[in-house]
Amino acid sequence: MTEIGKIRCKCGKVELCLPNPKPKFRCGCCCSDCLQRAFIGAQGKPPAAIAGQHEPIDLLYVDSLMLEPDAATKARLGVFRLNDPAGANISLRALCCGAVLCTENQAFHTPHTMATFNNLAPNVVCDFASLPDLPFHLYTCDWSADHARNLAEEEANALGHARDQIPNPVEALEHPQVQALISSFKIPPPVAAPQYITFQTLREGMPMELLHDYFEISHARPGEG
Repeated sequence: MTEIGKIRCKCGKVELCLPNPKPKFRCGCCCSDCLQRAFIGAQGKPPAAIAGQHEPIDLLYVDSLMLEPDAATKARLGVFRLNDPAGANISLRALCCGAVLCTENQAFHTPHTMATFNNLAPNVVCDFASLPDLPFHLYTCDWSADHARNLAEEEANALGHARDQIPNPVEALEHPQVQALISSFKIPPPVAAPQYITFQTLREGMPMELLHDYFEISHARPGEG
């Protein structure tokens, strides 16, 4: 069994090691920001699954605690926001190959949680034990009605049922599934030691880059853009 969790970039020069190998929660995300991160991390060429199937990003919510990287690894890391210089989401990427490794929402995730991306290999590779079930998809409001309906039909055919879709969780904070997700953010890491640092500590002193909108290209199917 995996004793630690790992998040690794495509070229292997950056690896984040998390003391807790079990993610807290898992869901699919259809928001334009997550899809844009997939494009950014793949240098504008998304994984085939994202481009061909327009599938949700498989988010793993994990402890915002990791073994402090060595100096060479830190030098290969950078942080960015999308579009808005005051945006809540701050993302970490590997400067060596561009992989977007994880993101932390300052309004909801802090101080204990960050999210990483389970279906963006080979650009980012996650190695965690005992993955939770994927019960629902968020932010289908960012998709067309046809895409959301196609997703439900594909899941019904493959799984025997379609996962629940929550179009905008910010407008459904009392929904039981959204409440379960938010509650998971508040769970502190099971261990703490001097060699472990938080996402916030890791990014201290890193210049904040502002990356601009990939929205149109990230929503295009092959041949459309």
